[in-house]
Amino acid sequence: MNAAGIETLDLLAFDEAVAALDRGGCLWVGLSGGRDSITLLHILHERFGGALGGRLRAIHVHHGLQVAADDWASFCERCCERLGVAAQVEAVAVDQASAAGPEAAARNVRYAAFERVLNPGDVLALAHHRADQAETLLLRLFRGTGISGLAAMRAWSGRAHFQVWRPLLATPRSAIEAYARQRRLTWVDDPHNEDGRYDRVAVRARLWPNILQRWPQAEGALARTAHLAAETQALLDDLADIDLEGLTVDGRPSVRASLALSESRRRNALRLWLRRQGVPMPDASAWPVIVRELLLAAEDAAPVVTLGVYELRRYRDAIHLIPGLPMPGAWTCEWDGREALRLPPGCGFLEFNPVPDDCRLTVGFVRGGERLRPSGAAHTRSLKNLFQESATPPWERQRTPLLWLDGELVAVADRWISESFRGRLTQSGTQLVWRRGDPAQGESPL
Repeated sequence: MNAAGIETLDLLAFDEAVAALDRGGCLWVGLSGGRDSITLLHILHERFGGALGGRLRAIHVHHGLQVAADDWASFCERCCERLGVAAQVEAVAVDQASAAGPEAAARNVRYAAFERVLNPGDVLALAHHRADQAETLLLRLFRGTGISGLAAMRAWSGRAHFQVWRPLLATPRSAIEAYARQRRLTWVDDPHNEDGRYDRVAVRARLWPNILQRWPQAEGALARTAHLAAETQALLDDLADIDLEGLTVDGRPSVRASLALSESRRRNALRLWLRRQGVPMPDASAWPVIVRELLLAAEDAAPVVTLGVYELRRYRDAIHLIPGLPMPGAWTCEWDGREALRLPPGCGFLEFNPVPDDCRLTVGFVRGGERLRPSGAAHTRSLKNLFQESATPPWERQRTPLLWLDGELVAVADRWISESFRGRLTQSGTQLVWRRGDPAQGESPL
């Protein structure tokens, strides 16, 4: 294919990219300095730079893994300066001893940099092309994958607060090479792209030439397979949506309704639910454990299934997903209420608004047997009964702070407050507030 082949790019999708730029959002090019990303930058600048003005930008992630890494960053800045495109360089540190492997570690910190820099409503354009798609599909096949994995990379995919666009995904590598030669573009070559220790390099340098020699159309065929798998996954997601609508209550799957589905539909629905919570997909061996230890557990049991940094728990008929954090146990603290009190991880923090008159409180957590007469109640109640009547799951009970004044339990967070302590707060015009989770610390609400 000659340079004109680049004209087959699906750049009509640019209208979709512009539509995704919410109220002044920017289109960022992930610029490594290599041939593919330099080509993408020139294409987008030539065709759409005028329409976007200063909203076309580039971001270069400086991994620092090569002696020439500083030179590559400077090259990208000079290239953008010539085009009048604003460039940002983000330095990162890659843990080369990561258990996930160096390739995955570099990818993780790269996307973390994108998430730091890009704003809500921005779009990130990446230069993955058809050969990259075919290689990704092969690598996933070798590792064992389902339909979602066979779909490989998508032309459009969502991240935490921005969209990722791959406009070259259906474009052959030969068309990009021809375009770069015709335009006399310059780029940098990463020696890592020749290092056979990396899986993708091994596929590209050793396996791929032999495949193409025997099956010249393999690149396109594998890319079509990925596209068909993506269509199949979309249909499975549609089915999962239908099933989830019937089995979730307050956003949580029902145990009984989940068990009523066939095994494959149950797994498909729960996969989608977990994916929407941002949880990495469990491997095949985890699903029988989820069924046996969570769904089929006795109603009065307190089962826990660990999924990485998360936990699946069951309470009554609902499946709960919570951060896998330690329980506070015997933690206690003296608190005068003048500043917000940060509680153990996963328990949030307490504060008074405004600061009350002088009071010396002890803050701790449930140990068993505690009793309280809530404001307006006729009798003293056990915390166990209060929690049961309010359908509070056991792990939330263990993370709910208790407040004592002069040895007397006077408040269960801001949920139940004793008559005497309520009167004291009212007299000073003060409100007790329990914030469940601190986003600044990466904590999720209970």
